[in-house]
Amino acid sequence: MRWLSLCEAINCVHDSFSLLILGLEHELSANPRPEGSQKARGILKKINNFKFVSVLSLLRNILQELNRISKLFQSDTLDIATLKINIQALKKTLGEYADDDPFYAEQALSR
Repeated sequence: MRWLSLCEAINCVHDSFSLLILGLEHELSANPRPEGSQKARGILKKINNFKFVSVLSLLRNILQELNRISKLFQSDTLDIATLKINIQALKKTLGEYADDDPFYAEQALSR
């Protein structure tokens, strides 16, 4: 899988989320064609909520970690000891995200 491409796409949506919302709201109010405003309304309904933003933030954090590990595997100077340490750290991080403890959910959403 192309982690880098997916990670970059998620980062773009995350970093420009407020502009995306503004653009869709403008499309909704300014578009004279009903199908255009209906599409904008549908997209807004799907993305302008807590669940979408939460998953977007969590996915961004996880993909950044996976991307970092992926780059280590592709390095010309692969160091097994460093790789092992980084994989263990990744496992710990992913375990924290999977934990039901609210601290980790809050941490994931604040990154």
